[in-house]
Amino acid sequence: MKPKFRLLFALPEPAAVETIAVAFEAPHALIATSSSLWQVDDTFSPSGVPRKIATEKGEIQALYRFFDGLYLLKYMADDGSGNVLLRSTDHAATFTPIDAALTVNEAGFESKLNPTRMAASGNLKFINAGGGRNILVSDDDTQTWTLLNGMFANMTCYAGKFLFRNDVMIIGGECPLDVAYLMRGTLSPDFKAWREPLVSVAPGDISNRNVQFIEYFEPWDMVLAGVEGGLLASRDLGRTWEWLIREEIGGGGPYPYIQHIVPLPGSDEQAFAGGYDKGSNGRSYLALTYDRGQTWTDVSGSVQAFAKDPRQAMALISHPDGRVIVAVQDFASAAIVFAELAGFEA
Repeated sequence: MKPKFRLLFALPEPAAVETIAVAFEAPHALIATSSSLWQVDDTFSPSGVPRKIATEKGEIQALYRFFDGLYLLKYMADDGSGNVLLRSTDHAATFTPIDAALTVNEAGFESKLNPTRMAASGNLKFINAGGGRNILVSDDDTQTWTLLNGMFANMTCYAGKFLFRNDVMIIGGECPLDVAYLMRGTLSPDFKAWREPLVSVAPGDISNRNVQFIEYFEPWDMVLAGVEGGLLASRDLGRTWEWLIREEIGGGGPYPYIQHIVPLPGSDEQAFAGGYDKGSNGRSYLALTYDRGQTWTDVSGSVQAFAKDPRQAMALISHPDGRVIVAVQDFASAAIVFAELAGFEA
């Protein structure tokens, strides 16, 4: 079966982007790209008119909606100005910097630890500020941070990904260069130390396959980790892993960087996995499963119904009303195009 999509709207983005993140806050939705922040009606209808929201200089890394506001994660600008962690409690009318405790002195210059991922649970905030294998936690509304792993410094490695669930922390990435890792540990009752220290749980053949995301996928009761060329799954909260998708670079087929997964409405068995295909010049990658990830069908070609030259970033979005929305960067139209799943055809 081939998915059919209905065009919704587009954001003018002439430059390549690596971030497409969406946060719903009725009656609006906020869309973050690497370079811009947009506001649109939360219905995501074809008649929606996106409005750009002014932000500080610096590349946007992520956008989150937690119980206490919207959180915007950024890199400092090239000239060293700007903030890296900001929060809005007025529906994105204003963003207030909350990154004072992420300030460091590097070689005599004041700088900030750049974050790319964040998680919240109760009064806890977790962040990977500084990159590499860094994990920090705050229990006082970001006034102070406790280093759980890594260094309180900006690292030269790729920024790691992480999942916090119950008292378990799973981290993954590639650090040092060409050395992929996947680690698991259990936090102490105050969440400021380790009850069970981080240990490697990566399959022996992970090699240099940098981890793209780590997520608990509720419909399947699994932890999923997207990696370069594949998708890993754990049925025991990260202790052991199996391959759901495993491709080889240079094998003549796709070599996907899987960065998102969403369930399809109406069945716990079905899901889309998406990202981009390094084996095809970075074109968008989309795969469909009907059996909880045991088999997958490459349906990347279906994206060309609404994007002539779909490249780089893809976002798969579960709308609050149950719809599945796909976002890709279309180099042909110099825009990020959003479309919703409208059904399937033979």
